[in-house]
Amino acid sequence: ILGMTAPELVKLCLSIHPKFMIYPAHIWTPWFAVFGSKSGFDSMEECFHDQAEHIYAYETGLSSDPEMNWRLSALDSLTLLSNSDAHSLANIGREANVMDLNGFTYNEIYEAIKQKDKNKIKYTIEFYPEEGMYHFDGHRECGIRFAPSETKKNKGICPKCKKPLVVGVSYRVDELADRVEGFKPTKAVPYKKLI
Repeated sequence: ILGMTAPELVKLCLSIHPKFMIYPAHIWTPWFAVFGSKSGFDSMEECFHDQAEHIYAYETGLSSDPEMNWRLSALDSLTLLSNSDAHSLANIGREANVMDLNGFTYNEIYEAIKQKDKNKIKYTIEFYPEEGMYHFDGHRECGIRFAPSETKKNKGICPKCKKPLVVGVSYRVDELADRVEGFKPTKAVPYKKLI
């Protein structure tokens, strides 16, 4: 955990090099994510303040897919990326970005992401968000896993231990969304679910 704010981190990185690429990853995960239910913000500007103009992309995380992210119009100006954690060899590549570049240089990758160039970023490879640990709400110790409607019915309380549930990605997307399910922006990059 860094002992600095997001705007301070952006300023520090850009002081090292003006093409330092910073973008939030796993943006919906409850713990420590930019839009997380436990520690997040309601907008990129709320998180990054005056440095939000230097954020060109975001990474969806396993518990959301592009369709879920398209429900938030504030993300339209940013490049949607899907990356895998390197927790284990078996999990590498379960999410990825497919790009068509002339050469494999940092500059080309930077420009493709910054410009949100559909000619360069062909599609993303996605995991099924329902398989992600934080897609639904719940308590791991209690064996509780609820869809948002069940969480609302239980007033956010675990029926076993009577403590507040961890609110997951699906609930949080519903909370911040300004579009209906199934909406697709005109400039959306396609995706494939290959698993």
